[in-house]
Amino acid sequence: MLLFRDHRGLEQTTTLDIALQSSIVSEQTEYTGCAKKVTPRKNYISAADIFTKCAIFDRGDSAALILLDLSAAFDAVDHEVLLQRLRLMFGIDDIAHRWFQSYLSGRHQHVRRGSTRSSIVQLVCGMLQGSVLGPVLFVLYTADLISLIESHGLTPHLYGGDTQIYGSCLLVVSNTLSSQISGCISDVAAWMKSNRLQLNSDKTEVLWCTTSR
Repeated sequence: MLLFRDHRGLEQTTTLDIALQSSIVSEQTEYTGCAKKVTPRKNYISAADIFTKCAIFDRGDSAALILLDLSAAFDAVDHEVLLQRLRLMFGIDDIAHRWFQSYLSGRHQHVRRGSTRSSIVQLVCGMLQGSVLGPVLFVLYTADLISLIESHGLTPHLYGGDTQIYGSCLLVVSNTLSSQISGCISDVAAWMKSNRLQLNSDKTEVLWCTTSR
């Protein structure tokens, strides 16, 4: 028996579709105020970037980088919840909101293997693979994580299903930072669970770096 997991619909796009979505991504990233925490064209921050930013080599500090991973993240985005958050949290309304509603609604999906095809189902959740808008819409869907992570004294960076958290401290109080990280991860996992998302503990990593001084 064949089992299919983590298969998202593949969006069939034209050059005009890509250009339109790219334009909207540029406008909405700035409009929603997420530009400083979201990097649409770079899906990672290197460990060297993080540790240099924390200036550990200059001050003899301890720094940590937490790499969070979500299970089937894009599949779990509820379209109605996303549309509600676009309006209430980011003030996207009227024509712009109707455009997003049109973009998300009326989509159907089926699976085909050879000459065998499954029944067609309507999609009420999930972002399409290959879409330009998908990663940014997912970040807007999970934007509450930014303030949640910052409430623990840590700094977030979000891109699609990947969330990175970093922080630094004096080496002598690294236990305090460790406690901050544990509390933050626990709260993030609880928030994800309440929003139909699941933190993948097997792929979540914590990297520590200190100087030899």
